Amino acid sequence: MVSDSLLVVLTLVLGFVCGGTVNAGSSKQDSSQKRAVVIVGNNHSIDPGVEDLHYADDDAVLYAEMLAPFADQLTLLTLLDDDTQRRFPGYAERTRRPTRAEMNDVLTSTFKIIMAWQAAGIKKTELMFVFVGHGSVDREGQGFVHLEDGRFARGDLFHEVISSSPATYTHVIVDACNAYSLVAGRGATGPDAPDDPGALLLDQFLAGQELEDFPDVGVLAATSQDRVTHEWSKIQAGLFSFQMRSALSGAADINGDGQLEYSEVAAFLTAANANLGQASKRLSVFAWAPKRHRRAPLLDLRRGRGSRRVAIGPAVRGKLSVESENGDVWVGAHASGEQTVTLVLPEHLGFYVRSSDGETNVEAGAADVSVLALGSKVQRVAERGAVDAQFEKSLFGIPFGRSYYLGFMANRPNMLTVDFQTDPVAVSQEDSLLAVGVGYTLGMAPLLSDHIEHGLRAQADVRWRSGVSWTGVVELGRAWVEDPTATLSRLSVMAGANWRTQISHNLAVILGLDVGYAMLTVAAEESSVDPLVLVGKFRTGMIWCPSRGFALEVGAAGSGFLVTMNTKESIRGAPVGYVMIFWD
Repeated sequence: MVSDSLLVVLTLVLGFVCGGTVNAGSSKQDSSQKRAVVIVGNNHSIDPGVEDLHYADDDAVLYAEMLAPFADQLTLLTLLDDDTQRRFPGYAERTRRPTRAEMNDVLTSTFKIIMAWQAAGIKKTELMFVFVGHGSVDREGQGFVHLEDGRFARGDLFHEVISSSPATYTHVIVDACNAYSLVAGRGATGPDAPDDPGALLLDQFLAGQELEDFPDVGVLAATSQDRVTHEWSKIQAGLFSFQMRSALSGAADINGDGQLEYSEVAAFLTAANANLGQASKRLSVFAWAPKRHRRAPLLDLRRGRGSRRVAIGPAVRGKLSVESENGDVWVGAHASGEQTVTLVLPEHLGFYVRSSDGETNVEAGAADVSVLALGSKVQRVAERGAVDAQFEKSLFGIPFGRSYYLGFMANRPNMLTVDFQTDPVAVSQEDSLLAVGVGYTLGMAPLLSDHIEHGLRAQADVRWRSGVSWTGVVELGRAWVEDPTATLSRLSVMAGANWRTQISHNLAVILGLDVGYAMLTVAAEESSVDPLVLVGKFRTGMIWCPSRGFALEVGAAGSGFLVTMNTKESIRGAPVGYVMIFWD
């Protein structure tokens, strides 16, 4: 029966595939490491003289959206206001209240999860603790942040998070007015505070020797001289949190290796704020990389589940914004043109990459995308007042590139410069949904192992997800036997799939499987035709993409034909080499 015959061919070809592709793919999530994330966002002020914030809850949700692909455990503590519940439907029932009791309970349970991972043999565990909200300083100069029902002081941060965390590395991010007082302690505020508190922050902090006692802990925080948490109504977010999420999305990855180090994030944040006109609104960034490993990444962008890379090429320069199809601004940056800016964004959302020169629509999907230029259409957003206009003009006013980063690091003895010798994370060239190709094949004739078949191959690939595409194939082959007038001709029609893995920015390895039917014709004095021969083909090759929309593929294949000879079915194998040119 045909179905039984097809099963034979599939079993044969899949056997080759399974034997050859065990190590071909790799999961984005490394089972040897785990990350837990705790995010606290609180609009409420416990000081009657200080107004509540508008967007701390929005920031908390946006942090959760951005960090979820990199987290094995994530807990969100925030009370969503009505506007935020409308903006992010479905989140209200997934949050816990930002109270002292709830936070203590969450930290306790999170630490137990981390210890369970370690007991199970996980070599590297990480905790990321994020706070967004109000911050204040008491009469003794100690910083604290506002929870819904009370204070969370600097001592609490050190006792309940930093010293209690069992994780291999603990990363603390604080977005609150007077955030530096939360980590720097006494002497950082008051009438004798320096004109630029961020400039002396590290020295003041080291005087307490506290972070020196916790070499596995890193901290990122910011403050402004007016001691105000700045929010931007246009993007419905806090200024520092927006910059931080921009950095963590990949805009700060200066060497393109997919690992965001503290020095990269600190340099990016400093550049983002450097051109703000009023010094009182300029954020001073406090960055402390773990002493145990100064180059320990704050985030490994290569591990994101449900994410894809969007590479913005060096030709796209100037101030950029990346806005989701839902209207949320995910990324702000100022591309210098010195290197490709590779962002990691969720695959379930479409995005618009915009600059003053134009915009490009990046559709939802799992495939990596390269943006080499922007279209001419620009969708303008109405201004919302003087503060919005100032931020629009001055934020990200200085280009961030390798030159700025190296200048920044020249005065940072407590940080280590990233390695510029590493190869950037490759971005797939498969941007188009459809690619077509034609090529030449040379191999053994299906029925005559001592004869050579020359052939033509036409192929169409339809992208399904990142690295995977469906294929449709038509092949024509002809072999000449001893009598020049006798030929063996083949017409194959097949369907299949390709698995593709990038090994550099323009080289990829490909594995393919085709299954279908072939018509074999022997033309001689007594011609014969077998119109329905089952065929399966396993392919492997290399793809070179010298330019956009063009690719050259060279490879080898093994074909199996299920033929009937003298009333008996048998499988005839045929090795084949091929070269193809593709356009998309």
